[in-house]
Amino acid sequence: MDSNGLSFWMLSQLNDWLPPWRATTAYVQGQGIVDRNGNIQIAQNSGTSDAADHDWNATIGQTTADAGIAWMNSGPGMWTASTGYVVGQYILDLNSNLQRVVAVTGVGTTGAVEPTWPVALGQPVQDGNVTWSCAGPSQAGLFYCSKNNTLQLRSMRTGSPPAEDFNTATSMVASTPMTLDQFGNYARWDASSGLVVAGGSGPSDAPPPNEVPIYAPGQPEVTDVAMGYDGILYIAVGGSLVMVDRRDRWPNYTLTIADFSFWRLAALPEGGVLALDRNQPQLGKVSGQPLQTGPIDTPDPGIMRPCQANPNPPQIVSRYSLPAGETFVALAPMDMTQQPAQFVLMSWSVNSASNQVATIRIFNETTLSGTPVQLGGVRLPYAIAWLGNQQFAVFTTNLNEALIYDLSDAGDTLVPAGETYILAASNVGPMVHGFNLPANYANVPGATPVMLPLLPLSLNTLAAAGATNPSGPAIIDSGTTQCVWHRMFLEAIVPPRCGALIWLTASDSLTDLVDPAFQWYPHILGAADTTAISAAMLPGTPTAAWQSIPSEVAFAPTLLHSAPIENVQGLFMVLVQRTNKVVRNLSGRYLGVRIQLKGDGRNSPQIAGMRVYGPRFSYVQKYLPEIYHEAKFPPEADVDGDSTRRDFLERFVDIFESQFTRIEDRIANAYLLMRPESTPDDSLDWLGGWIAIQPNSYPPGRKRARLEATPSLYQWRGTAKGVTQALDVATNGGCSRGAIIVIEDFRLRHIFATILGADLSIKNNPLLPGYSGSSNSIVGDTLFLGDPSVQAELQALYESDLHIAGSATAVQAFYDQLAYRMTVFVHNQVENVNLKLVQRIVEAEKPAHVQAFVKVATQPFMIGLASLLGVNTYLGPEAPSNQVTLGVSDVGRYDIVTEMPSLDPRMNNGWDTTEYAQPIARISAPTAVRVGDSIVLEGGASTAPTGTTISKYVWTLVQPQS
Repeated sequence: MDSNGLSFWMLSQLNDWLPPWRATTAYVQGQGIVDRNGNIQIAQNSGTSDAADHDWNATIGQTTADAGIAWMNSGPGMWTASTGYVVGQYILDLNSNLQRVVAVTGVGTTGAVEPTWPVALGQPVQDGNVTWSCAGPSQAGLFYCSKNNTLQLRSMRTGSPPAEDFNTATSMVASTPMTLDQFGNYARWDASSGLVVAGGSGPSDAPPPNEVPIYAPGQPEVTDVAMGYDGILYIAVGGSLVMVDRRDRWPNYTLTIADFSFWRLAALPEGGVLALDRNQPQLGKVSGQPLQTGPIDTPDPGIMRPCQANPNPPQIVSRYSLPAGETFVALAPMDMTQQPAQFVLMSWSVNSASNQVATIRIFNETTLSGTPVQLGGVRLPYAIAWLGNQQFAVFTTNLNEALIYDLSDAGDTLVPAGETYILAASNVGPMVHGFNLPANYANVPGATPVMLPLLPLSLNTLAAAGATNPSGPAIIDSGTTQCVWHRMFLEAIVPPRCGALIWLTASDSLTDLVDPAFQWYPHILGAADTTAISAAMLPGTPTAAWQSIPSEVAFAPTLLHSAPIENVQGLFMVLVQRTNKVVRNLSGRYLGVRIQLKGDGRNSPQIAGMRVYGPRFSYVQKYLPEIYHEAKFPPEADVDGDSTRRDFLERFVDIFESQFTRIEDRIANAYLLMRPESTPDDSLDWLGGWIAIQPNSYPPGRKRARLEATPSLYQWRGTAKGVTQALDVATNGGCSRGAIIVIEDFRLRHIFATILGADLSIKNNPLLPGYSGSSNSIVGDTLFLGDPSVQAELQALYESDLHIAGSATAVQAFYDQLAYRMTVFVHNQVENVNLKLVQRIVEAEKPAHVQAFVKVATQPFMIGLASLLGVNTYLGPEAPSNQVTLGVSDVGRYDIVTEMPSLDPRMNNGWDTTEYAQPIARISAPTAVRVGDSIVLEGGASTAPTGTTISKYVWTLVQPQS
């Protein structure tokens, strides 16, 4: 509410602009929603919707029962000659506008020739026995960006649908994917030689393909090759899973499961793979490793040993059954930084050339389940890859570009986006397993290089136009009958050649707002598409003006989170009015809002929020004599024509009212500058100066929190609790999460490790372990140094060990070493903490006579030693064993010296040239043979690799090439 008592209503969220079906919501007859399939559903009667969503009838003209409401699928479809239509149905015309049936005569049959479609909103056209009315562009062109929280035009592919071929798609699905390691080396299945070969680290001057064999499966059915995060090469061979350790810690291991056939694989970040069984549709999570080959351990007979030597052998630890009727064609990882990791699974509805539906499922490794989402514009995709930013690429046959889909636009059907990813040729792939972006795909067989990165072109294609659902406008309820709507503000970005039309209407009846014959009034923003405005309305249509302030709401931040740019970005204002009416006030309890966006194909307008004020605060009505007041009222005020003089005066005076109201609002809300929760960011230091607080030592995002916490910090200032609170404020809850703990030093001693006279500064003293450790909670105090009974007990206990005169003095000196001291422990394995910030805060908040230390806690839980949970140790996951880094690693504690898990053994100089050497065939034959005589060939001169013998000769007749 502003200084004049006006309220405002704001539209800024997805459900404001594109309202979906809502449960237990009242709908009026004629009101519409857009269902999950992109169809407009029109309520055939008033009523309240059901408590749960349901499947919508996908057939145009058919209804869906929803509690007491019958919804009719109104399309949009395509115009067809000599076809019957009913009132309320939509078609998409040749101009990409919606045309709605508003009247029919007889059976309602269209004409034999398609009419010339109108482009002005609400303009009718007769088509045989059907009357159509233009409803503007469809909602399909709109997109709500959840990242920027803006309504904008959708990225859309404009090319023709691909001419897909079932046989080619089936062949591509059967192709074995390649894999990459973390060093850029690759491995692939070479069917011609029957070997898994690797490349990437061979001599630079070697001829292509410059590969070496690394595994011989012994059978031709290799369906996938995937390098794992754990340094293991996973190979799906004949339904089994072969694990080839690239560090040679153990011999090759084969995992065979009777009721699971390994077909496709995807590496898991924590080790192991996710496997797809295509024969009995199911997913399986594989975890575990064989025992490492090493010295034989012969334990003492008296030592207890586990019954199973390997506590985590390779096995399927979880499964999930998939729908039996679908054909699953691809499995791919998504963002592996998320926990749990996510994957995408792609399928065809039927395994035949007649398939029309392709779907994907997004799931994680924990649940292994996902809701199917249909892929629009494609029938037989054969490969899929994650691109990041909620996008993935799909390959389909006979198309030399990847189709891009955006999950942030997820409904029941995804449409191809406008990003362009050109491929080297048609029918390439499949995708290559890898650890990093960009994704790679296999090149055409025999071509070099063997794989190529999937990269976008710089240009993006956006929908030319889009508009909110004409049957389901956003509705604002003022709660006041005959409310005169005052002014509209838009926070928007309007690039050149882009704009928007904001259509408004108002009534005291909700039914009027969904009546296609009810009048709507345009308001222009930027370079809008004015062809949708009738010729009578266009000259007087109001245009929004750019404002130099970020927001008309006093001291409020902008929804755009960026500085204004004149006429392009920021706040735009327009007076709400009825164009081409003699009295232009727009009044009614309910305000209907529809938005139509227009772009240039490369750029889009973006609307972050719209605020509408009402009822109007009129200077004319408040301050001028009645002779200046408007004297015309409905129905005379509702006729078309030039505005009355009094109406013009009202709108003219509103120009000054807008400026005065802005000044009055800032004065009335000046108290917000004195509140730390609402003062602007650039006023925080000024406000802190009022109470001698300079929060400039705090991170920018924590200055406001420091001022808000001032009363509590002053109350506990100079205590351990006060220091803890100050650190919590500065680190956004670091102490609450257990990343930082503040403790007085007398709590750091173990009862059995308290050695009077010991040097407490010796960090590595074996009797004083865990000096620099901590956790989230204190289990209990092991020593109360201030208790006189404990003092006497310690004095008597250690009196013979002190070896100095006056044991009481020595005990007191020991206590004095721990008095007025504080230690702040930082858990560097819980989260990263700014140590310099912690030190600054501690020095600023502690009492002057207290000595404080900031220590980094690295000591894991040690029973009997560093066992004060919450003080000098903490519980956490086992530290991973990484490869040694010179000058950084502690060898044997966390990091180990190990071989790099490279696919190409030449990277480690470890390739055995004899392991996969092939026999050399040498054939002797007579120099001449008479016609009709037999030809005797002899292969006895052939040689076998060292250590092997030739056991069988296979002869093949090669047909001469023409």
